[in-house]
Amino acid sequence: MKNTLHSIFFSERKISALERIHLLVSLMSPAEKALWFASATVFVFASFSMLYSLTNHFTIEVPAKGGTIHEGIIGTPRFANPVLAVSDADRDVVALTYSGLMRSLPDNSITPDLAEEYSVSGDGTVYTFNIKPNAVWSDGEPVTAADVEFTIQTIQNPLIKSPKRASFEGVTVTVVNDKKLTLTLKRPYAYFLEMTTIGILPKHIWKDVNTDEFPFNEKNISPVGTGPFIVNNVIRGKSGTPTEINLVRNEQFVLGEPYLDSIQLTVFQNEKSADEALANGTIDALSNIDPATKQPLETKNEVTEATLGRIFGVFFNQNANAALLDLSVRQALSLSVNRSALIKNVMNGFATPNSLPIQGFETEYKDGDPQTILTKGGWLKNDDGILVKKNKKETINLTFTLSIPNIPELINTAKYLERTWGALGAKVTIKVFEPSDLAQNVIKNRKYDALLFGIATGKDPDLYAFWHSSQRNDPGANIALYTNPKADKLLESMRATVDVKERAAKTADLIAEINRDIPAIFLYSPHFFYALPKSIQGEMLGTITVPSDRFANVYAWYTETDNIFPFF
Repeated sequence: MKNTLHSIFFSERKISALERIHLLVSLMSPAEKALWFASATVFVFASFSMLYSLTNHFTIEVPAKGGTIHEGIIGTPRFANPVLAVSDADRDVVALTYSGLMRSLPDNSITPDLAEEYSVSGDGTVYTFNIKPNAVWSDGEPVTAADVEFTIQTIQNPLIKSPKRASFEGVTVTVVNDKKLTLTLKRPYAYFLEMTTIGILPKHIWKDVNTDEFPFNEKNISPVGTGPFIVNNVIRGKSGTPTEINLVRNEQFVLGEPYLDSIQLTVFQNEKSADEALANGTIDALSNIDPATKQPLETKNEVTEATLGRIFGVFFNQNANAALLDLSVRQALSLSVNRSALIKNVMNGFATPNSLPIQGFETEYKDGDPQTILTKGGWLKNDDGILVKKNKKETINLTFTLSIPNIPELINTAKYLERTWGALGAKVTIKVFEPSDLAQNVIKNRKYDALLFGIATGKDPDLYAFWHSSQRNDPGANIALYTNPKADKLLESMRATVDVKERAAKTADLIAEINRDIPAIFLYSPHFFYALPKSIQGEMLGTITVPSDRFANVYAWYTETDNIFPFF
């Protein structure tokens, strides 16, 4: 054996290590072989365990590319165009496919997006932007200052009827060169940097589209943009409207190539059908879900909660209903609503009561007996229990329609108000519309007596579009058709006031004016729930002003990970 071992290890013939081991094992007895194999197994296992331990100790886990989200959106997107977007469905597609000069982040900060850098003049009226040299459209064309100029001039065009027009009135664009421009304001505008987060349109795509064709162009559904994702294909139903929109990552997104491979959006016409699809696994993500469905979903989804910067209320069109012109009626209707009970019974507690047109200020509930106010105002019940008021010329009945979108919690809210106001002596007829129909045929044309709706507010919002008298008609957002000269002056002054404390004082004065006039009855700010696959990481919801804000950092979401050494 000794001589044999010597010949194996010291043979002049060159043999491989594997051959040496094979020869050695062949000379062993069965017992020696068993011991050798056991020892070798322990050695290999220990080596791999040590290597695994060292790898875990010295490497870090990082996001990797891969994964898909299959998300449902409610309502048909018609204008996936930052200049025209009016519905939540529109804004969802815009948020995924377009970028602005600047971008709002979940922590409410604003960071450069298409812009490489920016500066603001000392008097706050001139903003200078340099566009990133690597910024390109999804069709490969470079992004230029001319694209920004074209976008803002399109918004300003009254024939386009952009809902963003009021925010860009008086803004002058000067193209310095292909990658540099200035935006000049007539006066300082405290909220202007937020305005520059609006998506930029590609001039080379839209420049030859006339104003009549602008809302109907195919690129409103299959946009060419610069956002984190690109529309790959659109599947349409029999009517020609989109039923699915499939997006893939934009490898040239300026803030970094997204990790997710794709996002598939499926269109639902109402919340019920979307909830059912989420429950049965047809989709794996849905925003603004009904709080009542939150707990059952948590078994297979990650349900994230955030503050929704939206105040829901009833907005009166006093031009359409004589009874609602009477201040005593609006006072009584407001005082009769128990907001805490409404939230408990309708929203399952997932909302914050609010009687003011803005968040961040103390909620004020006025005292008074609704019935006494109505009696003093000349309103008495007839034989049917309906309040009536007799003038010299006519008898007015306290009857009106309440228009609402087809959303379960809003339907339940409307029914609660119908019962509450019915007990008071008002006859309320509820009219339910699909969200897209409500936006296009009811709100746009101001065809309602009263409208149960939500207005988007942030921590420090520009309230001009909601309450200035110049915004009473579409595309303005003054859905209460509110007119008050003092309020107009305050709104104009607030826009020019850069000092935060001074602007807050003027905001308080504005709230006092609106409270006196009661053009709307404010009810609550709901909580925002977003169901995602549990595999999704990296998402962070801050204050959500509109549901599409959930996509603020979608390019940083991921499902896959890799382990790498830090120096890589």
